[in-house]
Amino acid sequence: MRRVVAVALALIVAILALASHMTALWQMWVTSGLMIGLATGVTAKMLGATVATRWFTKKLGPIIGVQSARVSVNPA
Repeated sequence: MRRVVAVALALIVAILALASHMTALWQMWVTSGLMIGLATGVTAKMLGATVATRWFTKKLGPIIGVQSARVSVNPA
């Protein structure tokens, strides 16, 4: 899990560094929409599941279900 989060955070930093070199609107769409969406989606899903397993020992299944439903409705 640490590798995945570290790679996702490194991807976010790289994307933000590339943002200063954008010259066209489509470049912003690709970097902001696609790449940052992917990187933040990976971290949110993994960290949410980790927190849920550490905080909730009873009724873990419903909590994971609620988190999955939340990510499906609103990924941010």
